[in-house]
Amino acid sequence: MLASLDVALPLDAEVEVILVHDGDGSALTDDLVAGFGHPLTRTATGRRSGPATARNHGAARAAGETIVFLDDDVIIPYGWYEGLLRALAEHPEAGLLSGPLRSVAERNLISQTFEALVIRHEQRDGLWYLASACLAARPHALNALGGFDEALRVSGED
Repeated sequence: MLASLDVALPLDAEVEVILVHDGDGSALTDDLVAGFGHPLTRTATGRRSGPATARNHGAARAAGETIVFLDDDVIIPYGWYEGLLRALAEHPEAGLLSGPLRSVAERNLISQTFEALVIRHEQRDGLWYLASACLAARPHALNALGGFDEALRVSGED
């Protein structure tokens, strides 16, 4: 994710990247971030506590007008940043924005099944469920929702 994000972000992009490790932080080595061309803050939850806690941990440290959550196995395509800025400008009323997600291994049957059943956005019973593997949130909307549900320790915080 970091390598593709570094390529997708313009050199002059005014962004704050917060890399959260769900654990003691031992995986946040200098080698992991070597060569990343944008300001980067490394932080850790302190213990394995699940993606919801990690997302809330990062969001609490963010100072921007928009917070973008990216999972470590997401590959960011070229043009993503410009598309995100355009979507934010075109939909000022939207508190949460997310786009299409595809599995990394498109020709793998397990990945295709996971993509079809799990990593999708859908509306059920009048509520939207957005995959948070690549999710943009305006802080006021995230706060109104109470952040991510940390009781969901494995997955499903979306």
